[in-house]
Amino acid sequence: MLTLMNEWMPFSDGGDDLSYYQLADPPVQSLGDVFDLTRFIGEMEQPGYPWLLSILNALTGHDLLVYKSLNFFFLLILAFTWYRIGLILVGPRYARRLVILILVFTPLWFYVFVLLKDMTITLLQSLFILAAIQIWHRAQFRPVFLALTTSFLLILFRSALIIQNMAVMLGGYSIKSLGSRVDSYRWLPFVFSIILVIPLYLISTNPQIMNSLGIYSEYRVISSVDFGENAKMYLEQQLNTPLFLIIYLFSEVAGFNSQTWLLLDAAWLRSVLAIPWILFGVPFFVVGFWILLKPLEGARVRPGIISSLQQSKAVSTPWSLLFVFIISSIVISWIVGDTTRWRIPDFPMVIAIALYGWMYSGKRVSQKIMLVWLILVSIFFTFFYAYRG
Repeated sequence: MLTLMNEWMPFSDGGDDLSYYQLADPPVQSLGDVFDLTRFIGEMEQPGYPWLLSILNALTGHDLLVYKSLNFFFLLILAFTWYRIGLILVGPRYARRLVILILVFTPLWFYVFVLLKDMTITLLQSLFILAAIQIWHRAQFRPVFLALTTSFLLILFRSALIIQNMAVMLGGYSIKSLGSRVDSYRWLPFVFSIILVIPLYLISTNPQIMNSLGIYSEYRVISSVDFGENAKMYLEQQLNTPLFLIIYLFSEVAGFNSQTWLLLDAAWLRSVLAIPWILFGVPFFVVGFWILLKPLEGARVRPGIISSLQQSKAVSTPWSLLFVFIISSIVISWIVGDTTRWRIPDFPMVIAIALYGWMYSGKRVSQKIMLVWLILVSIFFTFFYAYRG
């Protein structure tokens, strides 16, 4: 399928994929070139992806299909990363199903078919989540090293997202430390999060260090004036609409518009690949979200919302890290006015919650939910596009 898609649509219109392909050649010529990220200064503001492709070029040659195969390889690693996460969060049965869902999750396929860096970013942040979950239980060297390494590499690909990693560590471990469970270890992850955040903050806010990493634009440096002005510009043109959360949850809604099918291009492909998720995944994400917010079975809950949340899986278990990540992704997407590429890294977490909702809502309930949802979606999009038309 990847070969057929490559023949039909080698490059998307108006994307960075053609630039990535061109910058991957010439390949690295020496060990010094491997570590020289400044060779892309003036060509690409963030050197991570062309740097990665140039290394692959040295091994395989300048081949577009091989470059896209790297994204497919990353999708496989992503699936098995979430197998490990699923084992920790729930158990083997859940983890096996999660692997299958990650692999058949069609919105991610777009980032295999097109030469973009989003699959790499998604993998890096999923590995970071795996490390964060492991630190939640015990702060050992390997997960701490993995969290630092993936966060550092993330700077090379999309530096602004380092803020999200820092927010997940501080926010998620703060929730653990304030939880209702009596645990002598509960404050330790929060202390480790502060220790981890300090070097990441120092790197991402230092223009000299960022420049040595090939990141030369001031608005990619978190502490710079340009970064603040760029964020302010995004805020002024944000998606300030009640439909934002619905569009974010669906990821793409244009696939239900007949006008989209008039031109079979990259925008059409991304919209069509979102349809299975909208029809079969979205309702169970909502159900899973609700189930995880409910108090644990058998827990002693005092009156009040805060006490109820303290006894839920969303607060008292590593699921809180996924919740913080998704909420931070929503905030980022709202600021930049984008519900597609900037939110791709949270797709695996959304799938994980949807699977939990499907597995623990009961067979009869899930069938009723599916039937009602399909009717509601049909009515909603019929009136939505009729009104817009």
